Amino acid sequence: MLVFAELQGSESLLSRLQVHVEEFFTSWTEDDPPERLNDPSEYTKSVSQAYEHKRERRKKLA
Repeated sequence: MLVFAELQGSESLLSRLQVHVEEFFTSWTEDDPPERLNDPSEYTKSVSQAYEHKRERRKKLA
């Protein structure tokens, strides 16, 4: 079975994910967000590793 996704707008799903990840790391951790990568598989691995080692804030950074 093949699945095709049609994106509307110029922003890719990976770019949208990266924005959300960056917002999370900036607001809720003391750490920098993972580097943006073009390969979704490699990017999600780097996010998982960064999340495992995060230093979480007690309160969201405004």
